[in-house]
Amino acid sequence: MARRASKPIDVTARKSSQVPGQLFGYSLQAIRLLSLALDASPGTVLSLEVFEDVGAVDDKGNALASQTKSGLETNPVSDRAVDLWKTLSNWLTAVSSGQLSISSTQFEIYLAKRHTGKFVTSFHAAKTEEEAKAALDHARDVLWGKAPKYPKKKKLAETLAPFVNHFLDLSAKDAVGIIQRFQLSVAAKDPLRDLRPKVDAKWVRPESVELVIKYAHGWIKEKLDGLLLEGKAAALNVDEFNAEIAAYLPRVDFRQILTAIAGKLELTDDTIAAEQVRTYVRQLELIEYSEEDVIEAINNFLRASAERAAWSEAGIVHDNSFDDYEESLIAFWKNKRTAHRVIHKSLTGVECGQLLLADCGVHQQKLQGLEVPAFFTPGSFHALAEEKTVGWHPDYETLLRTGGKDGGSK
Repeated sequence: MARRASKPIDVTARKSSQVPGQLFGYSLQAIRLLSLALDASPGTVLSLEVFEDVGAVDDKGNALASQTKSGLETNPVSDRAVDLWKTLSNWLTAVSSGQLSISSTQFEIYLAKRHTGKFVTSFHAAKTEEEAKAALDHARDVLWGKAPKYPKKKKLAETLAPFVNHFLDLSAKDAVGIIQRFQLSVAAKDPLRDLRPKVDAKWVRPESVELVIKYAHGWIKEKLDGLLLEGKAAALNVDEFNAEIAAYLPRVDFRQILTAIAGKLELTDDTIAAEQVRTYVRQLELIEYSEEDVIEAINNFLRASAERAAWSEAGIVHDNSFDDYEESLIAFWKNKRTAHRVIHKSLTGVECGQLLLADCGVHQQKLQGLEVPAFFTPGSFHALAEEKTVGWHPDYETLLRTGGKDGGSK
């Protein structure tokens, strides 16, 4: 089939239907663009809402026009899905106008959730001109009825008919070429989780993957949002993206210690007074902790709490890693408590509690494979004591419940 000559894709010209506000907030489009960036060759230009939802043009002029669809509520590629036929119709218009070239463009529908349909399956499988024609003829038979009268054509839903009729029109010769170069791509698990093995293989250790993904996604989004605010097309060169990530990686992938980022904590008299009625402080009173040591414990507790929130917000530590960390602390506490009961039978309950807390206070437990600031593990133990998951006095549960004090029990 003869191909219509067309000018190269202009990645600086937006689609007429683009609405910049639609790009703000986390979006499937930005995630798909990040996925393409991870695989793109040097010199590739990536874009959002320029010539398609997500676009890529390499240094040889080969393009990918990717229409992204979440598919969370409906099947966007069912045989009579308006989304499917509208996409095909829009591609046909773009080719007819010269905005896209069949000879150099791959046409993709990307689904965040697995869906399928008979037509889209046959379109995806058609790689030759004959296969593409056969797939289109089958679609006409089903949607229009048998030629030459096509008795079902007038019965198509009003919302569907314009797009189906445009793409299946017998004079629409470019439809065959679009089908030949069409692909249906579906997230294997979900769009974000699919990024993990790519980032792991391309750049970093497994424990750094989540942080790098969040940074890369955020950088892309901030970069493109900035272009939109300036009235420019949302397009970036993958070389710039790779350079940014290369500069960022040394800050995370070779880090051995989690850096405190929550800021310095200043204890006021009001803060100390408010904390002194809490359970973890009452636990310290049961083992006759000094006032100075209680203030240090309050400081550690509050700093650890603030740091945990800051690390979580920044994406530095995954929530599951915090769960694993606490489980390790609890296991250490249990083992030490059991050992003390056997070894230190002569100690009073207060003395046992002081010894157990001292052991836990110097314990070094890594979080997500990394060392933590000195205050974090003691502060985390106090957080567990606040929940009564751990305790220092051998009879802490009874004493907390009754408000009693140790009378020198062993």
